[in-house]
Amino acid sequence: MLTLEKVSKTYNVGEMQVEALKDVSLTVNEADFISIMGPSGSGKSTLLHLMGALDVPSSGHVCLEGKDLSTLKESELTVIRRTQIGFVFQAFNVVPQLTALENVELPLRPHRLPTSEKQKRAEELLEKVGLSARMNHLPRQLSGGEIQRVAVARALVNRPKIVLADEPTGELDSKTSLQLVELMKKMKEETHTAFVIVTHDFALGKKAERKLELIDGTLKEKGD
Repeated sequence: MLTLEKVSKTYNVGEMQVEALKDVSLTVNEADFISIMGPSGSGKSTLLHLMGALDVPSSGHVCLEGKDLSTLKESELTVIRRTQIGFVFQAFNVVPQLTALENVELPLRPHRLPTSEKQKRAEELLEKVGLSARMNHLPRQLSGGEIQRVAVARALVNRPKIVLADEPTGELDSKTSLQLVELMKKMKEETHTAFVIVTHDFALGKKAERKLELIDGTLKEKGD
């Protein structure tokens, strides 16, 4: 489904070149649940940006459903990000003025769907993540764990093939973090969506079915 073939990413910092990723290869299949662990500065966010069509590699190929993302126009990439990839961020990135329901509906606004269908999808997902009684609450009325559940529902509302989560538990306590991971695993089973989580939290990472480690831009199976 999503493949990375010898992907490298180099940034120019002043007169220096910094190699953030070095010949990274990875295949993500339907319903995979993968953690990518590593310390800060190891290249995790860079890798996620490439997988999410938010950046292009300096060399190598990132392909989704057989399409090389670096060959596509920005308008085509925008459609892919809207329809095939979901994102969950550490800082939640919910809109404070919108209710939980409205936040989950937000990615559906560009789509030509009946308003009733958009609302139905959002309501069903909020029910699945255990927030059916909190749909009309604003983010300030929700706990951190509840807000991140809203973010997971929002990431799934477009029925993507893959959800990319960047330090999704970074703002949560350890108990709530593990609850969120179990929620994402449950949603993976129910929707057959692949989840890729990048984290420096070992307790979180070890909950994944496949564990990878990114050190100094080099990716390997955890435990190798």
